[in-house]
Amino acid sequence: MTIKQAQQALQKMGVDGWLLYDFHGNNPLARQFLQLTDAQMTTRRFFYWLPAIGVPVRLVHAIEAHVLDHLPGEKKIYLSWQSLEKQLQTLLKGAQKIAMEYSPKNAIPYISKVDAGTVDMIRSLQIEVVSSGEFLAQFTAVLSEKQAQSHLQVAAGLDKLVGETWGWIAHHLKTHQALTEYDIQQYLWAQFQKMQWVTDHAPIVAFNAHSADPHFVPSKGGKQLMPGDWILIDMWAKERLAGAVFGDITRVAVAAS
Repeated sequence: MTIKQAQQALQKMGVDGWLLYDFHGNNPLARQFLQLTDAQMTTRRFFYWLPAIGVPVRLVHAIEAHVLDHLPGEKKIYLSWQSLEKQLQTLLKGAQKIAMEYSPKNAIPYISKVDAGTVDMIRSLQIEVVSSGEFLAQFTAVLSEKQAQSHLQVAAGLDKLVGETWGWIAHHLKTHQALTEYDIQQYLWAQFQKMQWVTDHAPIVAFNAHSADPHFVPSKGGKQLMPGDWILIDMWAKERLAGAVFGDITRVAVAAS
């Protein structure tokens, strides 16, 4: 995160500043920019005012006054909701247009993280709220060289595994050994464990009509693979490294010679 770079983006966009806000982790984009991890629990509202020109300001609750201490700028503390609104009014005095994680008509849900009530509160100060989406990706969606290499490496590993799996399936068909979607999934899952890949879901293996269900989950005793069947394999994983990026691939084949 570079405050100077963000301020340059704000100046280019023609807004008075960027108001970053979070409550109970509801704005992961702001937390990412502010370098707050999931392990850093916050239970009170906080704001970080980043003016296009000038010194940033941290607005934090008295109970969690330390939460943004790693960031540059002045610190302002509130306790009651009345004092929060008064602090915001003082903080944003003179601003006419500010950016927040807001998307008009929720056109881009991935960006729309600030709740409507908070946007209403800022608008009540006669301030126009615009989307930070125009510049946000510069700070939340750029991979480091290490992350890019990690992504490419695991993607190549997944592609190799699918190739090996097609051979494994072909062998079972040729030798008339029964295979189900679940059997293939478990074969893939075992390889994931060997590679020590991290994922939030076991691979999806789907035959025929099941492949049209994007969230299909194979179960024991499912349909047996027959010659001519359509097979879809969808899987994603990342390396067990800090900051690693997921690789995600989908491949299809027909059980035929």
